Amino acid sequence: MDDRLSERWAWLQYAQAVLWSFFGIRRGNRARQDATQLRPVPLIVMALCLAAAFVALLLFVASVAAKGGST
Repeated sequence: MDDRLSERWAWLQYAQAVLWSFFGIRRGNRARQDATQLRPVPLIVMALCLAAAFVALLLFVASVAAKGGST
């Protein structure tokens, strides 16, 4: 069970690293830690998933705004 819990936290760590890098505010010691501890393939997968979710959110907001303006 400990391995499953650490797996869940690992995905959270990947998400956190990607989100901080999207904003460009991850620097110093923590950025170096991420570079040495996190594997590149899951990091890329997480970045693509979060980028797709962000684009979907923007499209949804634009769609709602366009429909709201035409009533």
